[in-house]
Amino acid sequence: MFEPQRNHSALVYQGADGHLQYYYVDGGHWRVDNTTFAAFPVAGPIAVAFAQQRNHTEIVYASANHGGKLIYWYVEGGWKNDQSSLAAPPVASGLAAVFEPQRPHTGVFYKDHSGRVHYHYVHGGHWNLDNSSFA
Repeated sequence: MFEPQRNHSALVYQGADGHLQYYYVDGGHWRVDNTTFAAFPVAGPIAVAFAQQRNHTEIVYASANHGGKLIYWYVEGGWKNDQSSLAAPPVASGLAAVFEPQRPHTGVFYKDHSGRVHYHYVHGGHWNLDNSSFA
């Protein structure tokens, strides 16, 4: 993913230890943040979006510590996470995150184990869930 604030690419993936690895360029050198996310091992797909209006990266993934449910990471004076607002059935596949400038926030799509598509979006400052439009 391209991060305009750094004028460089960044890489997010599940490391061999099962935890999220976030590689980015700072001061002309690659750096890795592999400690921020250590308490929440990855248990499925990872999705990343760049929030233009906030000028930072946002990361969503299914966590093993939460039964495969989503954790949303964002930057607000440092990395923060939201573990409860995206409460819905665990992720099976198809996780995608997209920055929606009209909101302005990241929207999240995924399929649960029954094949139903879920769409999390922000409206009125709160996460909402649409799990019926894609039945």
